[in-house]
Amino acid sequence: MLLSCDPEFAFQSKYMNFFSDNFLTTEAFFKPVLSRFMSYFSPAKQWQDNITKTMHLDTPSESDTALISEISEYTYHWAHLFPKSYKKYFDKFLFFEDLTAEELKQWKDTMHTMINKTHLKYPDNRLLIKNPGDTGRIKHLLDIYPGAKFIFLHRNPYEVFYSNLKLWKQVINTVALQSVSEKEQRDIVLHLYSKLHQGYIDQTALLRPDQLVEVSHQQIVESPHNTLRAIYNQLELPGFDKAMPHTRDFLEQLPPWRNSDYPYHPEDIMEINTHWDFVFDLWSYPKLDPGKGSPSLKDRRAES
Repeated sequence: MLLSCDPEFAFQSKYMNFFSDNFLTTEAFFKPVLSRFMSYFSPAKQWQDNITKTMHLDTPSESDTALISEISEYTYHWAHLFPKSYKKYFDKFLFFEDLTAEELKQWKDTMHTMINKTHLKYPDNRLLIKNPGDTGRIKHLLDIYPGAKFIFLHRNPYEVFYSNLKLWKQVINTVALQSVSEKEQRDIVLHLYSKLHQGYIDQTALLRPDQLVEVSHQQIVESPHNTLRAIYNQLELPGFDKAMPHTRDFLEQLPPWRNSDYPYHPEDIMEINTHWDFVFDLWSYPKLDPGKGSPSLKDRRAES
């Protein structure tokens, strides 16, 4: 969100991704109608505030959302609709395993066409793409965009685990066409995080120093301006000083950050320590002792 405040960047908005096939011709007249319709059906102020802050049609959206909106077969989001077959969809279109040469070509053509439509709307801006799945697809994205630059955001693994469990529960309750048990959801989270990040680590060797910057979630929360400056410097991006007034205005409107208060269970800590062992050393996150129980929120802030 912070980088999207820079007027030199263009990004895929929620409207553009929900209506990926036709946003170039419908946005001017249909988006205001849809926005008003959404505001009419807000049952409570809290819900409306949430729509305003996170579901506003002009806020950034993930690229693969556009592909699922187009009913494209070349997106891993099908795993969210059919979670019992998650491995098939993630392995194929997130990790690019068992793809034929023709399927890989079709994915590249599909991705390029989708992003090109955003470029047609904003021909003079640099494109800012938000897509967590790209973490494991660096090699293939470089085939399409050799000069692409990547920002990798990491977070305390324990927080990631519980946040992803919460996300999967929401997916199962809202969009999934199949039900999976809580244990299966845990297995999905543990498997995907490990495989995705291992793939990311293996592919970073393909990038020049000015093509990759890694920042922690905690850095952004505690020092957003300094973190943004570091991103612009590392990636050799122009315009930091011009972007600052816009990002400052955005930050001033945000409510104070509230740290999550997930209950840490000893069995979860043990599994995370085992399955995601390599991550703790890589980004200097301290491991918890499963025998000591759930740490307090104050302790978690210190450990982050």
